[in-house]
Amino acid sequence: MKEFRFEPSSQMIEVQEGQNLRITITGFRTAYSCYGTVSSLNGEPEQGVAVEAVGQKDCSIYGEDTVTDEEGKFRLRGLLPGCMYHVQLKAEGNDHIERALPHHRVIEVGNNDVDDVNIIVFLKINQFDLSGNVITSSEYLSTLWVKLYRSENLDNPIQTVSLGQSLFFHFPPLLRDGENYVVLLDSTLSRSQYDYVLPQVSFTAVGYHKHITLVFSPTRKLPEQDIAQGSYIALPLTLLLLLAGYNHDKLIPLLLQLTSRLQGVRALGQVASDSSGPEDMKRQTKKQKTRRT
Repeated sequence: MKEFRFEPSSQMIEVQEGQNLRITITGFRTAYSCYGTVSSLNGEPEQGVAVEAVGQKDCSIYGEDTVTDEEGKFRLRGLLPGCMYHVQLKAEGNDHIERALPHHRVIEVGNNDVDDVNIIVFLKINQFDLSGNVITSSEYLSTLWVKLYRSENLDNPIQTVSLGQSLFFHFPPLLRDGENYVVLLDSTLSRSQYDYVLPQVSFTAVGYHKHITLVFSPTRKLPEQDIAQGSYIALPLTLLLLLAGYNHDKLIPLLLQLTSRLQGVRALGQVASDSSGPEDMKRQTKKQKTRRT
């Protein structure tokens, strides 16, 4: 009824009991419709998409809108003949759509309906891809796991992937929800044999993709036997130094006395050596005279 004008628009009648009246009403079409479809790039129909026809130039005050059905079809009613319209997606109500191709279709309405106004839409990708790589020696790869946590719950990982024999990893897609996440590298290397720091990276699920790099550089600890031997040697030396420090007032006179005695013993040895020298010379001379006789 929106596209027709009827004459007479109204009429007063008087109906008598048992009387049949025939009234002639003439309809004149005053507007027309635009038919089309909205589909995704793969041809799938898009239901519930808001479409509008916006009048141009002298018809800029006119406009119509509608919503696609389950088959992606739409019908814009009440388009006035002689007017130009831009058929496009409405700015409101299409939050799941990234953009349309073309942005709008230009139509001119004559004395007939307009058909085959088709629009292709690109849906928003509501997923966030997370990938990364680990910088480390290949010998540690089998011991490494990459864990993903929500920043408000670092006790329970929401996803875990094993590196296996690859330096690269990729998580299943996340929702592009703007939430904060933490990626943590974990290892099964023995803490008693290696020293290492587990790296972690925080990020926000904004955009479409995030690639992170984690560095894992463990160092092997010294064998326990070497550590024990070093401890056994260091402990007595430490005790001796401590005793010397606490008893230095007694230790210094003792060392001086010991040094004096050593010097006395050395002097006696030197005197004995000097006194025995002439006697040895006399004995050697006597032996030589006996041999000559």
